[in-house]
Amino acid sequence: IKISFVRSLVKNTNDGGAMAFAVFPNPSSKDISIELQDSLANEIEPDEPIQIKVIDRNSKEVMDVVLETDTRKFPVTKLSPDIYFLIVSYKNLVFKKSIIINR
Repeated sequence: IKISFVRSLVKNTNDGGAMAFAVFPNPSSKDISIELQDSLANEIEPDEPIQIKVIDRNSKEVMDVVLETDTRKFPVTKLSPDIYFLIVSYKNLVFKKSIIINR
């Protein structure tokens, strides 16, 4: 996936756009948790999968995860320390947020 392709479909939550989810901890070194905000949480069934893509600063997809549980948590221990873009997709909704991985 290339950021330029997704850009027109994405609501950027870093620049005051719609905040549909929170990512924590950010920065992180072990796990990233995603908490859905009311606007998105009301639309998603508890067992509905959410697709997460992690994109590096060279627009390369470095991780693709499907979260199917209420936990909404995934490990980032295999990622090198850097800044990444987190692309969260659910049906026709796509949101982007930057994350920082440190050690």
